[in-house]
Amino acid sequence: MNAINPQAVPRQNQDYTLLMNMLHVSVSKHLLDEHFTLIWANDFYYDLIGYPQAEYEALYHNRPDLYYAQNLEDWHAIQQIVIKAISAGRHLCR
Repeated sequence: MNAINPQAVPRQNQDYTLLMNMLHVSVSKHLLDEHFTLIWANDFYYDLIGYPQAEYEALYHNRPDLYYAQNLEDWHAIQQIVIKAISAGRHLCR
């Protein structure tokens, strides 16, 4: 059995963050609750959605369902993609 080196985890996270920033990739982590509550996002995520972090948090309370309230077609499409992936046992993130 391979043991995880606790010191390696922060380094891996730093490497991953550096790579995503170099590639200008939007990255976000969400709870798998009914709102897909946002728990973390990089700056490119906020650039993509068009809101600074503080404004997004104030307006939508880190709830993508509120962000998509005026675009339910896209919200339902996102929900279906996530549900289908989970049902198939696929991972949506690293």
